[in-house]
Amino acid sequence: MSLPVNHQVPDRCPGALRPFVSGDGSMVRVRRPGGRVRVHELVELLEVTRRHSGAELIQLTSRGNLQLRALPDPLPEDLVNDLHDWLPFPDHELVRNLLASPLDDAAQTMIADVDTRLCADPDLAGLPGRFLAVIDTCGDVIGEPFDLAWAADRTDPTVGWLHLGGHGLARRVRAEDAAETLVHVARVFQGFRTQAAERGHAAPWHVREVDPAVFGVDWEARPTPSGTPLPCGPLDGGQVVAGVPLGFLTASLIQVLHGLGGNTEVTVTPWRQLVMPEHPGLGEAGFIIDAADPWASISACVGAPSCRRTDADTIGHAQRLAETGVDEPVHVAGCDRRCGAPRDARVEVLA
Repeated sequence: MSLPVNHQVPDRCPGALRPFVSGDGSMVRVRRPGGRVRVHELVELLEVTRRHSGAELIQLTSRGNLQLRALPDPLPEDLVNDLHDWLPFPDHELVRNLLASPLDDAAQTMIADVDTRLCADPDLAGLPGRFLAVIDTCGDVIGEPFDLAWAADRTDPTVGWLHLGGHGLARRVRAEDAAETLVHVARVFQGFRTQAAERGHAAPWHVREVDPAVFGVDWEARPTPSGTPLPCGPLDGGQVVAGVPLGFLTASLIQVLHGLGGNTEVTVTPWRQLVMPEHPGLGEAGFIIDAADPWASISACVGAPSCRRTDADTIGHAQRLAETGVDEPVHVAGCDRRCGAPRDARVEVLA
């Protein structure tokens, strides 16, 4: 039995080969499990968008993915060929929404295991593009709106809890079994969706839309931890969490990253930041390296003219807020969909 849903059409989350057409043209999304990407890959992706749209930026999403905007509609064949180079698993590219604690290599290794298992199963290519799986070892990404999440025990990291998104239920799972178990539960979810579609019912997009009995009885009531996003600023070991204003990784910011070396790996967080080695001039270039910077507390949807659902200049309004300063997190939205709203936004400006 499923809970009431009203999904009569497939979700329209963009992929690298399935664009979403917005007010400024086609938008595509490149998913990187765990958010890890090398500097030379960002440079190459910027060149792709420059060639095909003239745009001078890559957009960071709230799932640690990379987004290209203002592309032609339909996508030209040479652009599709360019994007294929970014897709090791083309059949699964829409469903590789996988977050891991950005600062922990162990979490990144576990999410890579999830990715490998997910992409090895042809049936799981049918998961919705909105489905989100999380591995949390540091009490950070567990706060994101996941479908399935394994969170390490704070006192014993060799064990943890696998949470069913939206149900307040979890089961105890050893760290060494976390990836296998998470993918198994994802397979149960996808099987339920397939059966629903075969019976002519709307297939759910999220675990929270399914009666938890579908997943068996070995779950117990357990509140989901709140999770704490990473603040911008320096870290031990010569690393820094550098915010990207409004998630717009511009050509000038990427040029600064180029100074780190092309093979340097950076991690995109779901809070539109990059975790990377400290480098002179990051703040002057426009990165947010101080949690007190007004830009650290301001987010916005793209607004007009990039979005056809609004005529509000959300970016301009956000810029004016940054100039005057804010006392708490603010999200500027062009319509009631509130696209891109972070979970910590306590004030919303709705056009």
